Amino acid sequence: LVSRMMGFWSVKSLVMSASRRTSFLIALVGSAVLAGCASGLPADPAAVVVVPQSSRCLSDAEVVQWAQAYAARQPLSNPPAAMNAADAACTRTKFQQQLAGSAGPLVGYKVNLSNLQVQKTFHIDEPVWGSYYQSMLLPSRSSVDARYGAQPLYKGSLMVRVKSSAINQASTPEAVLQQVDQIIPYIELADMQVQKPSELTAHHMTAINAGARMGIQGTPLSVSADSRSQKRLLKELETMNVRVIGNKGRLLGRGKGSDVMGHPLQSVVWLAEALRKQGLALEPGQWVSVGAFTPLLRPKAGETVTVAYPGLTGARSVVVRFK
Repeated sequence: LVSRMMGFWSVKSLVMSASRRTSFLIALVGSAVLAGCASGLPADPAAVVVVPQSSRCLSDAEVVQWAQAYAARQPLSNPPAAMNAADAACTRTKFQQQLAGSAGPLVGYKVNLSNLQVQKTFHIDEPVWGSYYQSMLLPSRSSVDARYGAQPLYKGSLMVRVKSSAINQASTPEAVLQQVDQIIPYIELADMQVQKPSELTAHHMTAINAGARMGIQGTPLSVSADSRSQKRLLKELETMNVRVIGNKGRLLGRGKGSDVMGHPLQSVVWLAEALRKQGLALEPGQWVSVGAFTPLLRPKAGETVTVAYPGLTGARSVVVRFK
């Protein structure tokens, strides 16, 4: 799945044609392995669970070992190759319970695989979602270990904060905007988490809580109640550029608002419906990460990364330092 998610970006911004996916995959997996080795974390055979390949919800014992590996930043064992949607959702619920026990209360959600190019190129019908817990979200300019996860990859994103439970009935981006009170610049510090990222499927991403690990929140942009201001903001969210900038102003990646489901707030519409199917709902005060505008990038120690949003009036850049 990692190779698929990156397959449509060129070399300069990790975008590549189908003919170059294989060489990139080798480089990605190789670098992830080297990063894991360099982390100094010893291999723990006890953390490796031998999972039968037929579809099923992982057992409580297997998920406990997943949680132990996750906490130690060790790669999790891959889910069963044939895992279906129901078993993936069941496994995600168990894994989320383990994460909540160590990371604190639920504070929001993330939408993954919401980039339209990924969906069109690889015939993915819809995104997947995961949960965020209290200690996962950090303020702008935080310093984070470059090896913050087992298979760390970061990307430029954006969050919204829920104002009203009426957002659960929103069917358009316009309706979503009326039910949020903040737009938050956001750098997602994702983690592909498993021993073999190249074998991940959409169902596997569901099972591992959509690769949620950490994130950096920037200065919130307040959403005006004025209809004219909301109309302008709605358009800017669609047309804005998103740029990832490294040391010495080097451009690391770019994207635009419409790359996420045609409009970034459309992913919130999708999420509300997906949660409803699970008997869940968005609540006031919760945050939602809408998805990736930019390529997935590997963190490098010593690099300061800035994500900027040209075209989004009043939005300030969000910054993370990798140590």
